[in-house]
Amino acid sequence: MLTTSNSAFTEPLHLPSHIEALLRQNSTERFYPAKKVFLEAGELMDAVYYIRHGRTKHYILTDEGSEKIIYTLGDGWFFGETPVIIGAPTGLIS
Repeated sequence: MLTTSNSAFTEPLHLPSHIEALLRQNSTERFYPAKKVFLEAGELMDAVYYIRHGRTKHYILTDEGSEKIIYTLGDGWFFGETPVIIGAPTGLIS
């Protein structure tokens, strides 16, 4: 039997239109081409990201230099809130 979950831990919640409107009014929209690194480990983040459309891969480099994917996020996800709130650099490459 296959079951699905509405948990925000497995799938993002789709934002109501009034929240989408607030995001449009209080944010800067950016477009990145596929495979573009836009955050490096050790960088301070000055904003929280919301993925309207697309997908991001967040990873670290092992001591041997290979990528270890920590997570991948898609449409509807926020990320970066912890480094922004605590004022610490990100530990991931995005």
